[in-house]
Amino acid sequence: VFMMSSSNDGSEHAAAALLAVCRESRAARSEAVGAGVVTQLLLLLQSQCGARAKAKARALLKLLKSR
Repeated sequence: VFMMSSSNDGSEHAAAALLAVCRESRAARSEAVGAGVVTQLLLLLQSQCGARAKAKARALLKLLKSR
């Protein structure tokens, strides 16, 4: 789901896109959880990605927790 490379833009944009979709749809949140997005977000938080990507990952985790 997330790209972890020397360029942090991919991870940040992926988290931002998922955040936008999941904010609007409860079904999307359920599907994201079922697809293993939580695990990917936790891995993203442990990676060397940028602060903005981590902030978006944390926001998405909070949103998915409240699904």
